[in-house]
Amino acid sequence: MRSTPSATEPNGLATRHIAEQQERIAQQRTVLAGLDAAGNTASAAQARRRLDEMCERLALMHRQEREAKQREPERKAEEAEVAHMADVMRDCPL
Repeated sequence: MRSTPSATEPNGLATRHIAEQQERIAQQRTVLAGLDAAGNTASAAQARRRLDEMCERLALMHRQEREAKQREPERKAEEAEVAHMADVMRDCPL
């Protein structure tokens, strides 16, 4: 049984989407192998183009996930600052 990351975890949703895209790529490779084995060159070429697009999208998803992880400490610091300012405003009304 595959564990699915929670959408509330940092980058959990992105991790799940990446795993799903990897599964789709594996399926597409299976389809492509079947088309090649059957000698269906036109459909195989189309499936190969689709596979290339899927792999490009996966690379983009990985890059976006890395960038999000790099921004995580900054985002947490900003959230802490906002929470602190909310406490100050609550304790010291104008």
